Amino acid sequence: MQKRVQIQSDLFDLMVSYIQDHYDANDRNRYRRIVDGIKEKQEAMARHNVYTVYKTGQDPEMRELARQVYLDKAGVLPDYRW
Repeated sequence: MQKRVQIQSDLFDLMVSYIQDHYDANDRNRYRRIVDGIKEKQEAMARHNVYTVYKTGQDPEMRELARQVYLDKAGVLPDYRW
């Protein structure tokens, strides 16, 4: 079974309208917004995957490494970590 990914309806509408307009090469603003939205979603998915390993990993060393990676990705400064 394949996993599903949810995106914001604004991004979905933007992607559909871009495709329906037959990839208008002159519409760079809409293209840039689509690319930025997809990148943001990919980063959120990567953070979620690392967080899942942090919470459910079998090896304590792997969980700690995943915790550090998650905090880095979340932008938590080292001074605020325990």
